[in-house]
Amino acid sequence: MTEIVNNENNSLTHEPLREAPPCSFTIQRQGGYDTYVFETKAQEIDDGKPHPIKIGDGSFGAVYAATIYGEPHKLFAVKLLYKSKSTSWSSQYSLVKSVIDSLSRESSGDELVLQHLIEKIQNLDNEGKISTEKELIEELSNIKGVTTEHLLTVLSTIHQNFESIPAKRFEEEMQAASTIRKNLREKSHDSTNSFEGVIETIGGSTEFHKTQAYKDLKESFESSGLEVSNYVLVMPKYSKNLKNLLEDKVGVCRVTDEEGKQTYESTKNISAELAQNSHEMTGYELLKSMDFDERVGTILPFLRKIAIGLKTLYTAELSHLDLKPSNIYLKGTENFDLAIGDLGFLPLQLNEQLRQSESIVWDFREDLPLGTLHYRSPEQKDFFDICDVLYASDSGECLKLTVCDPKFVNSIIEAGDWLVFSRDSTQAKYEIKEISPEEQSRQTTIQVQMSQGDISKFFGQYDKEKPTQVKLYKRQQVRTDLFGLGAIAFDMLTCGESPEKFYEIIRSEDFSNQKLENLCLSYQAISKEQSSDLKLKNMFRAFRDEEKKSYPESRIVEFILKCLFYRIQGNFYDEAGKNPVKAIDHALKSIEELSESQLLPYKKYSSQDSNKLFYGKPPEGSSRKADSFTDKLNQLQVQGMSQIHTRLRHGIWYFEQLVRLCAKTIRDESSSEIILREVIPNNLLIKRNEDDYKLDFDDVHIGYYDSEKDYVDAIREDSSTGLTRNFLDPYVPDYISEGKRRIYLNPINGDNNEYEYKFLDASPLGSGVSDGDYIFDDSTDWVIENSQGTSKKKFSLSLRNPQENESTLEPGIYEYWRYVDRYNYYLHMIGIYLYQIFFAGIGSNTVDEPEVITIARCYLQLAEKSDESPKITDGFDSTKVKGSLKQGSEESLLSIFEFMTRFYLRLTFSHDKSSFYSQYNSSSQDKKKISFVSDEATYLRELIAIYLGASPSDLRDKFPGILDEDPDSKSVVVTPDSQNSTQVTAEDSLEKLVKLESKLNFRDLVLKCMPISGLERATIWNKRIF
Repeated sequence: MTEIVNNENNSLTHEPLREAPPCSFTIQRQGGYDTYVFETKAQEIDDGKPHPIKIGDGSFGAVYAATIYGEPHKLFAVKLLYKSKSTSWSSQYSLVKSVIDSLSRESSGDELVLQHLIEKIQNLDNEGKISTEKELIEELSNIKGVTTEHLLTVLSTIHQNFESIPAKRFEEEMQAASTIRKNLREKSHDSTNSFEGVIETIGGSTEFHKTQAYKDLKESFESSGLEVSNYVLVMPKYSKNLKNLLEDKVGVCRVTDEEGKQTYESTKNISAELAQNSHEMTGYELLKSMDFDERVGTILPFLRKIAIGLKTLYTAELSHLDLKPSNIYLKGTENFDLAIGDLGFLPLQLNEQLRQSESIVWDFREDLPLGTLHYRSPEQKDFFDICDVLYASDSGECLKLTVCDPKFVNSIIEAGDWLVFSRDSTQAKYEIKEISPEEQSRQTTIQVQMSQGDISKFFGQYDKEKPTQVKLYKRQQVRTDLFGLGAIAFDMLTCGESPEKFYEIIRSEDFSNQKLENLCLSYQAISKEQSSDLKLKNMFRAFRDEEKKSYPESRIVEFILKCLFYRIQGNFYDEAGKNPVKAIDHALKSIEELSESQLLPYKKYSSQDSNKLFYGKPPEGSSRKADSFTDKLNQLQVQGMSQIHTRLRHGIWYFEQLVRLCAKTIRDESSSEIILREVIPNNLLIKRNEDDYKLDFDDVHIGYYDSEKDYVDAIREDSSTGLTRNFLDPYVPDYISEGKRRIYLNPINGDNNEYEYKFLDASPLGSGVSDGDYIFDDSTDWVIENSQGTSKKKFSLSLRNPQENESTLEPGIYEYWRYVDRYNYYLHMIGIYLYQIFFAGIGSNTVDEPEVITIARCYLQLAEKSDESPKITDGFDSTKVKGSLKQGSEESLLSIFEFMTRFYLRLTFSHDKSSFYSQYNSSSQDKKKISFVSDEATYLRELIAIYLGASPSDLRDKFPGILDEDPDSKSVVVTPDSQNSTQVTAEDSLEKLVKLESKLNFRDLVLKCMPISGLERATIWNKRIF
């Protein structure tokens, strides 16, 4: 009987019970004995025999319900290890014949006697008559020709070398609680004798076949096709595991109104008739019904408890190495009680113990890695490698070997792993001290710690010039448990996708020369739809919720990647300096920061006492403190003439918020290192704090540059996280989408570093360059100076970094990047939003950049500063226009749209002398540019307020949704008898709408405000173009 020392229990008796109760077994513990009784039931066809209540099973054992004798209210779980080849005596002696053959060579024993010994061992085991080595020896000691001492030697050797891994882990699990407490006291000086996040196993025995329970239940086990071994384990009873919670039914989804909205409630609250027409949801489906904010907030408490459990283990210098949902146990109590189970922990120093036992024969068939399909780490999937090596050199106890196979360069074998020579009959393990892949030669050097005697054995007996085969084996460590933590997070976040398959997709990025932060930025670009890179889209496809057309916030994805990645710079293991306890601690702190951050939307859902998944409660739906600006723009753009008042009322709030944000950004940049932030819709959110709403940047740093160096480095690398260059995106100015080009340079004046140039592609921007644009060669950044226009096609170059040695570029093809002036950029973006908010979607005005603007820019390129280039006309008297506006009149509406057209042109045509950019084109007046834009936006709001009959301050201060709900803030539109009313009612004719829309045609308004010579008169050609 195995004595297990764990927690205290008042049920202990000083002696075993004289008469064992039915279906009971006793385990010995410190201070006495505990007797447990299996809970039983009769089968549907009562055979008069007890049948244990099964509550779960796994790869190595089944779990049954039990109580402690005399206290039936105390519930426990009893795990029985399956009987198999790996847990039976005969399998532990699977190589008994080879051992006895070796014995026969050392003595004159009769081979027939020895063969009889093998058969006897197998027969005794099959009959179930062997429980201990002592009993086996007693059975065999009378066999003629075999001595007891001889048998002890044989059996001891076999037991040492071929012990069952499942059985060993089961024994470790029996003693887990006491082991953890002992190690915590020694390692962390914790005198509380307690731990968190790990199942506190009670104890167990290795003599289950001798118990009354086995005698009473054996027929029941056999009738269900189950053979149990001698191993039994007792632990607290948990109601379910995380796998059950995710896969079992948790509630009902049903349609409750005509609009098809869904609600979720417990099955017990629904009548039987309704339940027939309802869909009972699994835990995965419950998670999927949530938006990502609620989903992430819901899973964070689970991850936190798992990380706490791992911290307990690693502080006690133990590991788990098989984390998966079925090993995470939960109690259905008021407290969020969750713990890691299946605690066949492997001591972290186990590998060191194995290394010191180099004489042991190592049968790798018994030492297969732990892990479960879909949750296996790289250490478990690629746990070994085989290659040929050449002798390189040796010094002292260090042997150097060379691997010539270039494919080995990408192997995950590293220092600390094991090497075994295939030819070695003892299969002795040698620790790899260093492994050095060489990219140029594509060879790898392996340094192994070996004695001179072993070196001579292998490379004295074999030719040093010839290759010899070696096997290399991974040591499973903390990265496997980090992978398990990330795998569970991925599984829950994606509602059932395979973490292992996901890792295989992203594995191409898992190299030590890669940075995780760059991959996270790539994810942000994909999630914000700012990159069309198909490789990246495929890489992160698992995170996308196709129904909601959305991605989770980047920081939960960053957490998952930090857990899953094995070698990349910036994972938790790398951040912790390869310290196991610190690595787990980093992961735990990351979860806590996500849960508690005031800047993220998860805190509301992260409360453990109201967890929707844990307690089977319905999701609440979205409660984001920020709304998508993209969605708001899309809503505006589908509002045609029938909703023009609503569009103006809502649009002016968004537009002024956008101007305010750009103005604030410029002010912030002026006092900091930031040189540019990309102002596209997917980077913006409408944030709210109670009744306070504002447009602001999302927290992610896409298109965000702290310095000119960061900006230049990003464009040189052509990073997918840089400025969006999608020419199909209407929010991307053409000088950015067409900003990167291939250019041919020919030096014409070496003294002045002057060059002739020609572009090797076509562009709507023509062939012009500007001072400040960039030229990149393989290693140097150049800046264009003294550009002389498109006709002469030449310029000078200077080094961006004056400290570098200047030289003349050779004739050849280089990379050109257009310089982005941030003031011009922000002005241009305000103009784009002005068009998208007020014009796009009305009549023939599409969301694309207006074609008339594209043609006007082509004219500018052709005319190049001549008098024929398009110019914004003067003569618009803003004071007169304001005074002539009337509430609801058609003329007033047309005047407002003409004003907005002129406003747009002054924002986007920076060459024009009346533009905001050129009017204040000196560094001392940079801030005035945006200041005057703010004044113009205020004036536009006043015009709209007059037309709507609304309060200008309401249009500025009240968020559109609140403005619509406030009866005091609604506009008073023109009276019905007004002949010029633009109020559209159900009685308005289609002809009137078409006529009004045609007057708001952006093309005609542009040609009125900026005539293009000949174009405004070419009516037929004009229509053909547009």
